[in-house]
Amino acid sequence: MSRLIIKVRKIRSGLHRRFIARPHNPQNLSYLSSRLRYGRLKEELLRSQERMVTVSQLSKDLAECAVLPQFYDRLSSSVLDLFPHADALYIYQVDPLHQSIRFIHSAQNTPALAAQVLPAILPSNLLRGLPGEVLRAGSPLLIGDLPHYAALRGCTFPELVGGSPVRSLLLAPMISRKVVFGILELLSHKRHRFSPADTDLLFAIGSTAALVLQNNAFKEDLDLANRTVAKTYENTIESWRRALELRDQVSEGHCSRSAEMAVRLGAWLGVDRSELVFVRFGAVLHDIGKIGIPDSVLFKPGPLEDDEMDLMRKHPQFAFEMLSSLPNFAPVLEIPFYHHERWDGNGYPTGLEGEQIPLAARIFAVVDVWDALCSARPYRQAWSEEQALSYIREESGKHFDPRVVDAFMALV
Repeated sequence: MSRLIIKVRKIRSGLHRRFIARPHNPQNLSYLSSRLRYGRLKEELLRSQERMVTVSQLSKDLAECAVLPQFYDRLSSSVLDLFPHADALYIYQVDPLHQSIRFIHSAQNTPALAAQVLPAILPSNLLRGLPGEVLRAGSPLLIGDLPHYAALRGCTFPELVGGSPVRSLLLAPMISRKVVFGILELLSHKRHRFSPADTDLLFAIGSTAALVLQNNAFKEDLDLANRTVAKTYENTIESWRRALELRDQVSEGHCSRSAEMAVRLGAWLGVDRSELVFVRFGAVLHDIGKIGIPDSVLFKPGPLEDDEMDLMRKHPQFAFEMLSSLPNFAPVLEIPFYHHERWDGNGYPTGLEGEQIPLAARIFAVVDVWDALCSARPYRQAWSEEQALSYIREESGKHFDPRVVDAFMALV
C-alpha cells in the first residue's frame, strides 16, 4: 500500500514539475504569444469583414429610399439592430451652408429611458453642445462616463447631466468630402457601453449615410437646374412665337394650332414623350427664319417673282443660322430647317427625300399645310376641310410621307 502511495506521489510530483517548467520555457511563451496574436487578428479581420458587408448592404438599402422620412426610418432601425446594447439613437441634421444643427429623428430600444432623456438631450444651442463639438472636429466622440467627462470639462454640457440617466454616449458625423450632413448619437444608461470597434462601425455608417444624402442633394440640384433651363427655353420660345405673330398678324394663331396638332400626330405615331417636347418647340418656331425676309416680300398680296421666291426659300437657312449656336437646340431645329423638304426629294433647302428627312419635319409638313389651307389669306379664301384632306391624300408619296398621311387621316 505504501509503495503505491509513493508511486502516485512521484507521478503527481513529476507532473507538477513539468507543468511548472513549461511557462518558463522561452519557446513556449513565444508560441503562446503568437497564437494569441493570431487569434486576435483573425477575430478583428472577421469583424472588419462583417462591418464591410453590413455597411455595403445598408448603403444599398438607403439608396432605395425615395424621401427623407423613409431614409431616416431605415437608417435608425438599421443602426439599432447593429447596436442592440444602445438604449436610444438620435439623429441631427446639419445645414452645411449655415453650419446649423437641428434634431430631426429618434429611435429607441428602451422607450422609458428615451422619454427621460429627450428633453435634456435637446439644448437650445446645439452648436455649443456635444453635436457641435462633433461638427467642428468632423470625427467621432466616444464618452464612456458622461458625468466624469462633464466634470473634467467644467460641466460644459449641463443639459446632458443634470438628472439625466445617460451615462455613456457615442456620436459620429455623417461626413462626405469633408462636409458634415448630420450626426448620429447613441445613448446608454450604463457606463462604458460603447467600444472603439463600435466607434469605427458607427463612423462608417455615418459616412455611408452622408454619401447617400449628398447624392440625393446632387440629384435635387440637377433636377432643379434642368427645370430652370427647360422653363427658360420655353419662355424664350414663347417670346419668339409672340414676336412672329405680332409681325405677321395675318397668320396669327397658326404657330400654336399647328404645334398642338403636330404633338397629337406625333403621339399617334408613337413618338417618345420626351421627343414630343422638341416637336412642339420646333413647330412653334418653324417660321422663325422669316424674320430675315423683307416685309415687301413676306406680305406681298400677289404671286412672288422668281428672285423673291428664291429669297423666301432662304428662311429655313436663316432659322438654322439663328438657332444652331444655342446649346441643346439641335432637336428643336429639325422642323424649322427641314419642314419644306418633300418625300420625293423636290423640296428645299437640302433636297432630302424619304426617310432621310427627320420624322418631326415629316409630321409637321402635313400639319403645316393642313392649317395653312384651312385658314384665310389675303390672296385666297380658306379651303374647306374636304378640299384640304383631298389635297393631302393626293400629295401622299409625293410631298408627304404616306405613313404620316395615313395617321393624319385617322386622327382627323
